Amino acid sequence: MKFRGRFRSDTTVLLIKTDPSCPWRFVAPTPMVTCHTGSSAAVKKVQTWYSECLPSHTECLLNSVSPLPTRIIHIQGPDKARLHISGTEHAEYACLSHCWGGQSVIQTTTRNLEQYTAEIPWEELPRTFRDAIIFAYSIGFKYLWIDSLCKCHLVIQLESV
Repeated sequence: MKFRGRFRSDTTVLLIKTDPSCPWRFVAPTPMVTCHTGSSAAVKKVQTWYSECLPSHTECLLNSVSPLPTRIIHIQGPDKARLHISGTEHAEYACLSHCWGGQSVIQTTTRNLEQYTAEIPWEELPRTFRDAIIFAYSIGFKYLWIDSLCKCHLVIQLESV
């Protein structure tokens, strides 16, 4: 399912994998639901789609709770998140797919892994990440996977002799 709208000033596309027989795959992209995806009307609409899809489609229900990735963002509030190291836990989670482009993007590294498991500095997150966390939290998700934050990048420090 594609949900297209505006979140503040950026165009946002939310992709949700659904059962091929799911009728919601025909919703959007033609008409926009509201002027921006951060509105209460847009949040309510997505919550409705999601809550109607799960009990109506076996495939959607079976795929709604799955093993958590090794590292995932635990959303603790609309503006508070930390990196969670999962074990054998199963839960619902959302994913943000974004283009890194040529710009430097915030990443979890071996240097900041411990800090991020305590709390990811909100002010250091790009607006796209903050908007995704706020939106996921608004529709009821506790977990969000963002590749640059959930993969740990090795930092090698060379010492001069």
